[in-house]
Amino acid sequence: MIKEKQLEDPSLKCSMDLLGIDQAKDFVMGEDEILRFKSRNCIPTNEELKRIILEEGQKSHFSLHPGMNKMYQDLKDPFGGQT
Repeated sequence: MIKEKQLEDPSLKCSMDLLGIDQAKDFVMGEDEILRFKSRNCIPTNEELKRIILEEGQKSHFSLHPGMNKMYQDLKDPFGGQT
């Protein structure tokens, strides 16, 4: 879906047209034909696609902040938190 929607996004389409010149030096077309900026997928301006990506990220067991437990422990005492 990202690949399809990238072709419909005017700003990403412009970046694709500039591939290979200095103005787009940080952009690359992946083997999967998805445009990336500094190795990260370029997400098109599409509300439905953004909603799907956010929902999938929230469902993932890997989406927790790695320091979440430490942050809780650091904040627990200053705010009077006995657990």
